[in-house]
Amino acid sequence: MSAPYGQEGALQDRLRGAAAFAFIPATLWMMLRLPLGTGPSLLVAAGTIAAHRPLASRFVFERRARRCLWCGGFPRDGVEVSLQGVPSLRVCAAEAGSLDRFLAFCAGHALALRLGILVPVFGYFLLGALSVMGFAPVSLEARKHLFRGLVALSVLGVALLHRRSPARRPPSFPFPIHNLALLGVRATLLVFLGVGLYWLGLTVLSLF
Repeated sequence: MSAPYGQEGALQDRLRGAAAFAFIPATLWMMLRLPLGTGPSLLVAAGTIAAHRPLASRFVFERRARRCLWCGGFPRDGVEVSLQGVPSLRVCAAEAGSLDRFLAFCAGHALALRLGILVPVFGYFLLGALSVMGFAPVSLEARKHLFRGLVALSVLGVALLHRRSPARRPPSFPFPIHNLALLGVRATLLVFLGVGLYWLGLTVLSLF
């Protein structure tokens, strides 16, 4: 890549990636605050999730040769990252070990992470839909705390424990990679850490 891209183009890609990533916290805000009421808010959130995936995937994979999957910047001495079912991505040579530890941790704990993230998401939508129909086995506040608490434990586990995994790249990654590539895995892990601690704190405080 040319020098001009390495300075201005990389910054533009970072800003555009951050803007695309912003739809994720916006969706979570819609789910938890329910500003339009339960039914309409959850419909908007579900629609945003469905629309975001192809748009974010296109953004990431169109730039895969010029962005590091780990740091989100230009891949210095770039190394190819090949995962089954995913177009080849790139990572800075010096950061390949960090990326491989993260990928190996998620692949090795895929079932636990699915249970800790996907089940709370689907459960939150299901219980919300039931409440719209007049059947609310769990209160709204309890639904929020269960959702936040379980997701917080999961993302904190990833952020804090992934470094313990061996730096062996798995053949595949069990989750959509595009959401992690929007900011870069390293920055996304910092988001996991901050949000996870905040949500876990809210959940603990709700018990008293």
